[in-house]
Amino acid sequence: VLAISAAVLMTIVGTAIAFVRVEAARADAQAQAERTQRVADFLERILIEGSPTRAGGERPTVDALLVQAEARVEIDFADQPALRARLLGLLARVHIEHEAHGRALPLLREAVALDGEVARDPEALRRLMMYGAALHQMGQSEAGLRVLEQAAARAQDAELTLRNQIERNLTQVQYQSGDVQLAIDGMRAASARVERERPDSSLLVANLINLGQFEAAAGLETAADTLTRAFEM
Repeated sequence: VLAISAAVLMTIVGTAIAFVRVEAARADAQAQAERTQRVADFLERILIEGSPTRAGGERPTVDALLVQAEARVEIDFADQPALRARLLGLLARVHIEHEAHGRALPLLREAVALDGEVARDPEALRRLMMYGAALHQMGQSEAGLRVLEQAAARAQDAELTLRNQIERNLTQVQYQSGDVQLAIDGMRAASARVERERPDSSLLVANLINLGQFEAAAGLETAADTLTRAFEM
C-alpha cells in the first residue's frame, strides 16, 4: 500500500509541476503578446500623429517623429520600466546613427537608470555600452570610461561577440584618452580570448587591426607583425 501511495503521490507531484510549467509558459506568452501589442499601438499612434493629414499637409521629418516618440514613451509606458528602457535605447540608437549624440545622451541616461546597477542581460549591456560611448563623444571621456568599465565588468559571462564589442569600445576610448598602454593590454587580452574561442573569425581580424594601430601609436615593433597577421587572415 505504501508503495502504491508513494507512486500515486509522485504522479500527483509530477502532474502539478507540469501544470505549473505550462501555466507559466502560457502567462509568459500572454505577457509577451501584451507587450508586443502595446509597442504596436505605440508605433501606430506615432505614425498616425505624424501623418501629413495631421501635420498640416507636410511630411514629418525623422527628427519630428523622434520628438513625438520620446514624449509618448514616458506616457504610454510609465508602468513598464523594462519596456520603456528598451524603447529609449532604440530611440537613442537612431539619434546616434544620425550622429546626434547629445540627443541620445539623456535617453540613454534614463534607460540605464531603469535597467538598474546589476542588469546583465544583453540589451541592458548594449545600452550601457552606448551610454559610455555617447558620454565620450560629448567630451565627457572620464565619465564614459567609468561607464564602459562597468559594462565590461558586467559582461564577463556575456556572449563573446557582445563582450568583445564592449571591450573594443572601452579600449578605443582608452586609446583616444591617451591611455595607450592600457588600451594595448586590454586589446591583447580580448584578442587572446577571441583566438581561443573563434580563431578564424572576423572578430579576431578587427581586434588585431585595432591592436596593431595601438602598438604603432606606442612605437612598438610588434605593430607590423600584428597588422600583417590581421591582413593575412
